[in-house]
Amino acid sequence: MLTYNFLVQVANSYGLSAQQMEVFLLKFGENKPNEEITKQLSIKRDAYLKRMSEVYKKFKINGQNRGKEQQLRDLLIAKSQQQSQLKSDFTISVPTRIIKPRQPISQQVQLIALPESDLQKLAQQMRAWFDTLGYHFERYQVEQENYFEWLINVPASRGYIRILVRGIEGEAQISDVMALKQTLNKQNTDQGWLISLRRISQAARIEVKKQENKERLLCYTFDELLDKDADFSRYFNWLENEVKLRCIDQMYIPLLNTSEELDPIKHKRIVSPHNRQNGWLDEYIDLWLDDPSKQHISILGEFGMGKTNFAFHYAWTALQRYQNAQRHGLERPRLPLIILLQDFAKVVSVESLFCEFFFRKHEIPLPGYSAFEQLNRMGKLLLILDGFDEMALRMDKQQITNNFCELTKLAVPGAKVIVTCH
Repeated sequence: MLTYNFLVQVANSYGLSAQQMEVFLLKFGENKPNEEITKQLSIKRDAYLKRMSEVYKKFKINGQNRGKEQQLRDLLIAKSQQQSQLKSDFTISVPTRIIKPRQPISQQVQLIALPESDLQKLAQQMRAWFDTLGYHFERYQVEQENYFEWLINVPASRGYIRILVRGIEGEAQISDVMALKQTLNKQNTDQGWLISLRRISQAARIEVKKQENKERLLCYTFDELLDKDADFSRYFNWLENEVKLRCIDQMYIPLLNTSEELDPIKHKRIVSPHNRQNGWLDEYIDLWLDDPSKQHISILGEFGMGKTNFAFHYAWTALQRYQNAQRHGLERPRLPLIILLQDFAKVVSVESLFCEFFFRKHEIPLPGYSAFEQLNRMGKLLLILDGFDEMALRMDKQQITNNFCELTKLAVPGAKVIVTCH
């Protein structure tokens, strides 16, 4: 799938103007038909075709209109796959604990994305999330230096609710609540949502709870907005109970690992230890999480070396950090999801795997698989897939290959995936 951030990066690299980027993102990012794009942008068909012609020209695409579209789509898919390939996987083996780059260091290419502001990040993630939930955007849009406003239609039991959304850079304060209320009355909408990426002042929270504002004005951090449609509390309870049943909270033994790097000049392997002095395997994974260029890491080791205990312990400590941030209203770290692959040996696709995990095993009221995909792309999740070898014991070689290929689909830009295996 062509992600929003990838398309923006490509559009910038080919020098698309703001108008050209609008039609480009709607056409190739959201796959909208021509008529819907012209309606959403309030432009005539001729103007739309002119912009698309300019886009094809920038990408040096020639041919008939339909042929041009397919040529450009194929080009974008190829570039996306190439970019994913360049983001090297790493492997940790226990007890040998070898980390192997997929390509020699001399052949690796570092792709540098243009920095984006917190407000741009908030707008991109909110729009992607609302699209996933099926919310409709009206024509009204305001973009200022420190805030933006949209009008959205949210499906309800009887028709839909019109909501004014105001996204804020920095801390949302009482002045933002007043500004939202003023625009809400002017636009005559049913509700107003004030949303900040990270912080909301106590005065703003008190103001929206006043009787005259109750049920009409609401304020959220972006994480709190996600909580409305993605409640993981039952999974949290399961993870905490599982850790206690396995006595991991009392008897966990940290794992040593060593990493190997390739000297590009001498072509020799150089070993780096990760032990008590530098935080064991746990701290190495912490550092990997902070590296945006690496989506996947595999932990390999013999039976009984403690891979599953490590997976549960790391997920449990990550959950504690997540819940602490949740309690204090801070931007949350990734939510750790540990999946025991041996429980899903008969699953044939990554979609069915996570549908089983979310809807049957833990009864998580997620809007659908597409919501999980979006959370994964936004960097909200840490996926820990434990026991690929135990899953593989029940399959033939072709099934093993197919399942491994399915799991690699999770390692999209923005994702973090840990796999443990013999």
